[in-house]
Amino acid sequence: MAVRKEEKTEVPVSSLIDVVFLLIMFFVVTSNIDKEAHDVPLELVKSKNMKPVATMPPQRITINIAKAGADGKDADFYLGSQLVQKQHMEAALKGLSNSMGNRTLVLIRCDKDVLFEHESLVIEAIKASGLSEIRIQAEKE
Repeated sequence: MAVRKEEKTEVPVSSLIDVVFLLIMFFVVTSNIDKEAHDVPLELVKSKNMKPVATMPPQRITINIAKAGADGKDADFYLGSQLVQKQHMEAALKGLSNSMGNRTLVLIRCDKDVLFEHESLVIEAIKASGLSEIRIQAEKE
């Protein structure tokens, strides 16, 4: 009977390191997406009757409406942290609706000094794009 010689098996560590590095990069990049959407400096409206939101879906669209002038008559519109011209808002939302689905939650964050007509314009663009779930974020008093 022939004696079998034991062979040492080696685990390719360099391949495992590459995979771990890619996983780390994936989680770092995706974890900052929501943070960037809230990096737009806003002073939100305060509300006494606001009910706290139990959970927020991970897949959502955040629209920030920031005061552009001192009087609040002008506003800057951000889709996440990306500045969008108000005339392009509907087209941008239609694109997101097509890629993410029309049941995707849209979170509106509006500066307290911005006129309501700007928020109304965003709501109309959301409705025209086919998105149906809208929430408006406020701070609790």
